Amino acid sequence: MNFYAVKKVCAYIQKAVGGVLILLMLAMAVLMFSQVVLRFCFGRPLAWAEEALRFMYVWLVFLGLPLGVYYNDLTRFDLLQTSLKGIPKKTLETGIYIIMNVMLYIIAWGAFRLISRQFSQRATTLPIPMGVVYMVIPISTILGFIFVVLKILLMWAGDTDFDMGGKER
Repeated sequence: MNFYAVKKVCAYIQKAVGGVLILLMLAMAVLMFSQVVLRFCFGRPLAWAEEALRFMYVWLVFLGLPLGVYYNDLTRFDLLQTSLKGIPKKTLETGIYIIMNVMLYIIAWGAFRLISRQFSQRATTLPIPMGVVYMVIPISTILGFIFVVLKILLMWAGDTDFDMGGKER
């Protein structure tokens, strides 16, 4: 089975998420530098900057999750996986991926419940609902879920590049 088109779509998603992460880092650096200059040079810091930086950091951390899944860069103890070959290795990896998807599902389910309650609450200094801040949780877990499912399919289809990031295990 050829998963070329699916892998291409995932690569575009990965590039888009990576671009958002770069923009977030750039915005955080500019805002933090501005905050330091305004605080220490003029004694007039921006009232909303710290909250905005905190929210951007939350988005940065959670959007890193699907990229960690995509590149297979999540922290793991893989002594057993590296010692196995063939069907036993695929079976163990599939079990790990299934556990990972169960965890992602639980996180997304809890996040949807949280978000539904948080849209009525506003941020302290920014005119945005807190639900917008927490929207990144289901977005990142759904993307991670999709990448994990694709990894399982690619692995069992015999694709040697089933980690999608180009690194062989």
